[in-house]
Amino acid sequence: MKRVLAICPYCGTGCNIYLQVQDGKVKGVYPSYNNNINQGKLCVKGYSCAEIINHPDRLRYPLIKKGNKLVKFSWNEAISKVAQKFSEIIKTDGSDAIGIIGSARTTNEELYQTQKFARAVIGTNNVDHCARICHSPTVVGLIKSLGSGGMTNPISDIENAKTILLIGSNPYEAHPIIAWHIINAVDKGTDLIVVDPRKTPLVKFCKKHLQIKPGSDIKLINALCKIIIEEKLDDKDFIEKNCEGFNELNNKLKKFSLKEAAEITGIKEDTLRDTAIAYASNRPSSIIYTLGITEHITGTSNVRALANLAMLTGNLGKEGTGINPLRGQNNVQGGCDMGVAPYILPGYISISSPCEKETEKDLLEKYEKKYKNKIPKTKGLMSPEMIKAALEGDLKAMWVIGEDILTSEANRDKTKNDYTAKSLSRSKTIT
Repeated sequence: MKRVLAICPYCGTGCNIYLQVQDGKVKGVYPSYNNNINQGKLCVKGYSCAEIINHPDRLRYPLIKKGNKLVKFSWNEAISKVAQKFSEIIKTDGSDAIGIIGSARTTNEELYQTQKFARAVIGTNNVDHCARICHSPTVVGLIKSLGSGGMTNPISDIENAKTILLIGSNPYEAHPIIAWHIINAVDKGTDLIVVDPRKTPLVKFCKKHLQIKPGSDIKLINALCKIIIEEKLDDKDFIEKNCEGFNELNNKLKKFSLKEAAEITGIKEDTLRDTAIAYASNRPSSIIYTLGITEHITGTSNVRALANLAMLTGNLGKEGTGINPLRGQNNVQGGCDMGVAPYILPGYISISSPCEKETEKDLLEKYEKKYKNKIPKTKGLMSPEMIKAALEGDLKAMWVIGEDILTSEANRDKTKNDYTAKSLSRSKTIT
């Protein structure tokens, strides 16, 4: 058998794997030992990731709907038909009558081409993918606070932390290899603090479990920040050299009530104080979070509050520290970096008219020169807005690339039922 080095296509951990190939077919999967992420380990999803390649249900050719049946036809016919339909819609209804949804399971190159096709060819910013739904608060919040929307530390660095604050995350089930790193850290003496309404499996390994009331995360984080300043555990040298707005934060926290925070979160004031002191004093400390923080109406504020917590204590830019969001699908980060969103270009350049910053204006002009076409300057539709527009008849076509809308969108049954009812009642069908 031939071994082909690859990366697991499931979550954002990025485990290295070897595909075992024989006679042009993948027969099995083995973990790679020569890396610092999975180090010869794989979860059950990783071991089964190649099953889809030869699965009998896998689509291998284009299908077109004729009546109630999907009928096979050639790639040339498929490409010509789609191009023709898009051209007709642009001519009759305009570019914004088309929406494109990319996939966080495709490569950076494919993601880049997805947004480029939408903007430079179709002429619309109606382009989105699932990362904007789950981790857009991370992108927006961390860029505003730190200048970058990704993890500040490598995964292997988790084991160098003396304290880990795990909030709104269940890596034991969602990111098993990262859970393995966390357990290794605990074995070495790291204090694990779990903040979660549920008793997740890693609670068995933690020093403290703060079983907060759902949706009260921001109160808890701000309470920790207030206590750290009160106890004079803030890193004044780090703040002076690297941070802005400390006085404004401090003034707001002075008005913040710990008693009210305890009532709203369901966590006693003494426990809040012990947690804040542990995180701030037993350094280096690492923050790990996922969708339990971001998928709230206060998601962006939650992320910025966590960034404040890390900056207050100087837990950035060093081994074992950082604020580390765990991505759900294998290339959520790439989808954000490549600009597959209705309001940013690759590299997190805002789409606005006029541009808020002179540098962004220059970069926008560079993109237009490179694309040899104008880029629309107004924000496009997000995926839920695309579905709403499709149901109302304003969006005439959607190109969905490697994404299951019913899985990623909220209110699956309503989306499915409304779409079915509307599409049957309209003369035009969304292709």
